[in-house]
Amino acid sequence: MLQLFTRPGLGFEIDQGLLKKYGRRFFKLTETRLKFKVIREKGLRAALALKKRKETAR
Repeated sequence: MLQLFTRPGLGFEIDQGLLKKYGRRFFKLTETRLKFKVIREKGLRAALALKKRKETAR
């Protein structure tokens, strides 16, 4: 049977040295890039409809 976690998170420590050596960002999505992605995938009309729906939800 597995032991329950006693510490916050996943229950293990991250080695900061190894993270600094091997860790790298593989994906970066800014708000502008998200907008262009939605326009490319769904089209301008759908992107504007999503924007309008988001603004009215506030």
